[in-house]
Amino acid sequence: MPLAALALFVLGYAFQRFIGNRFLDAPHHFQFILFIALALIITGIHAMLFGPDPRGIQSAALFEVYRIGGVRLDAVRTHAALASLLLIAALWGWLRFTLTGKAIQAAAENQVGGRAIGIRIPQLFALTAGVGCACAGAAGALVAPLFDTQPYLAPEFTLIAFIIVIVGGLASLPGALLGGLLIGVAEALAATMVAPSMKSLFSYALLAAVILLRPQGLLGTAHR
Repeated sequence: MPLAALALFVLGYAFQRFIGNRFLDAPHHFQFILFIALALIITGIHAMLFGPDPRGIQSAALFEVYRIGGVRLDAVRTHAALASLLLIAALWGWLRFTLTGKAIQAAAENQVGGRAIGIRIPQLFALTAGVGCACAGAAGALVAPLFDTQPYLAPEFTLIAFIIVIVGGLASLPGALLGGLLIGVAEALAATMVAPSMKSLFSYALLAAVILLRPQGLLGTAHR
């Protein structure tokens, strides 16, 4: 996980520093298209180098369980959940209590104001992209033992992440955690009590309910 996070940080920082920053003043949909293009390029390179067939990790650790009373917990999933909580706590603390984290939040709220008080916006955007990619690398390493990976797996996780962020509330890290827990529990209950094919229905139903009843998300802040 540390190696994946470090490698993705370097790639994300370099891409934003030398390519993405050229589009800082462009409309947001230009930036969106740029990163979609990057995702398609990475997917194509991945398919060329490693092939399109799914691959899994074979390890005896996949069969380990923890027994707590009458409850059995899958060891790999437990480790992934604990590591995710530690990463979220570290990221939240960095954004909330460090000068760099506060500068990132200030620049996100108002780039012009950030420039006026001396924040180096291009360098800060590059750092933010690097940290975001590092989190993606760490997440990939954590879920790799749980899924057969292939080049075209990303859209599924990206869509779930989008739903989680909207449900929890944009710009709210605790909201993202709450949204992830709600979506995970909803999908698990749907698969167990109804049918495995109904998982997505429950996720989208929760998304629609939040958009209709609380558009800013469960822990988001309403803006005029």
